[in-house]
Amino acid sequence: VENTAIACRDVGARLVLVSALAVDRPTSKSYEVTNFMGGYLNGVMDAKLRGENKVRSMLKDYVIVRPGVLLSGKSKNGVLAVELNQGDTIGGGLSRDELAGIVWGAMVSGKKGVTVEAYRKSTRTGLQPEFVVPSG
Repeated sequence: VENTAIACRDVGARLVLVSALAVDRPTSKSYEVTNFMGGYLNGVMDAKLRGENKVRSMLKDYVIVRPGVLLSGKSKNGVLAVELNQGDTIGGGLSRDELAGIVWGAMVSGKKGVTVEAYRKSTRTGLQPEFVVPSG
């Protein structure tokens, strides 16, 4: 991630980083299950958080997208069925084509220096029991 951020900074390009839901919630079940999968994937959430922090420290023109669980198949309504949120409190799933639409939107939007979580509205749930759905 650092090398990509350096390259973007050097040429004045926007960086859209695809990370993961629950990166800010190391005590959540989602984080723990994903982070301790074993083998070469062990520590993946720790690495994603380090990558996000590196991007934030090096760039102003970036968008970090934290998708929910990637679902099989294609969406019926594209990004119209997707909800964006901030605060890393809501989770859910979305299809790969929905994620691609969100990444494209992040590339062409005027927003800079933001982090958003993305999931299909119909799948949203609190990342932890105390989080209210919807949160924002």
